[in-house]
Amino acid sequence: MSALYETAVRPLLFRLEPERAHELALRTSALAGRAAPVRGLARRAFAGGDAGLAVELGGLSFRNPLGLAAGFDKNGRALPLLAELGFGHLEMGSVSAHPSDGNPRPRLFRLPEDDAIVVSYGVPNDGAEAVAARLDGSRLPVPLGVNLVKTNDPRLPAAEPGVYEDYARSFALLQDRADYVALNMSCPNSPGDRDFFDELPRVERLLAALERAGAEVPVILKLKPT
Repeated sequence: MSALYETAVRPLLFRLEPERAHELALRTSALAGRAAPVRGLARRAFAGGDAGLAVELGGLSFRNPLGLAAGFDKNGRALPLLAELGFGHLEMGSVSAHPSDGNPRPRLFRLPEDDAIVVSYGVPNDGAEAVAARLDGSRLPVPLGVNLVKTNDPRLPAAEPGVYEDYARSFALLQDRADYVALNMSCPNSPGDRDFFDELPRVERLLAALERAGAEVPVILKLKPT
């Protein structure tokens, strides 16, 4: 499978603009995941693994410590197939209380010599209400994390108490669809918001707002390095 990707799939994708390639991969995964035979084939292909890799954390069981990070599937469109690809967990998002278009294009850049990419999406997403409806009733064979972020919108500046209300709204809508919630509190793609939580008392105020919203799932904080 690795050889097939390197010799056939990768050269084709690299002919596309990076964001178009990302969208194509996501759409293909979402479409393929609707078919039970495709999910079963993926499940068999990635079955097995060392039982010694299993991890227990925050009351959750992970079959291995390698998960798919937030950023690939921002809106929960392809989770059924992604959950069968051998990951120990999936994390979708980032999702905000209100829909966001993100930053202007181009906003995704390849660095082939480093086997890396530079991401400047600015957290575009469909908004918590639409994502909650998409996840309603979904059941996955691996834990699902939902990554939350403040809405990236110049009309909604990073100010108290609006930031806390933004997170609390998306949290209330999505926590019942998640095994854990990650709070993206340092998004480098949202220049007006990235430094808001440098003042640590604000972290406490946010957590207090989520407690008032009835937090019942594990909460993970994603902070920028100091």
